[in-house]
Amino acid sequence: MQLPPPSKIKRYLKYLPYLPKTIWFNFHYLPYRQAVKLPIILYKPKLKKCKGKVQIDAPIKSGMICLGVPIVSIYPNAGISWNTEELFAFKGNVLLAIIHIYRRVHPAL
Repeated sequence: MQLPPPSKIKRYLKYLPYLPKTIWFNFHYLPYRQAVKLPIILYKPKLKKCKGKVQIDAPIKSGMICLGVPIVSIYPNAGISWNTEELFAFKGNVLLAIIHIYRRVHPAL
């Protein structure tokens, strides 16, 4: 068995501190057969209200959905803030940089 090149290992080391929350998030929102593949990767997650549902309508691959990835230079360490009661449906691969996902509040009529 060959090890991946150091550049690939270094690229994934930044996600290591967030692996426990990533694992919890996948098993909380996805069925077991999908969750074991860890399709959703979180970077600096702030999980506030974890209600609602996540649905993936595509063939499942590891790391196919990356949320909070530091690719925007204006806020490189912001991560993702998850605070929702809504349904999120992903139709394929997703790469979202700095993001705050919140629930919609409808005013009473």
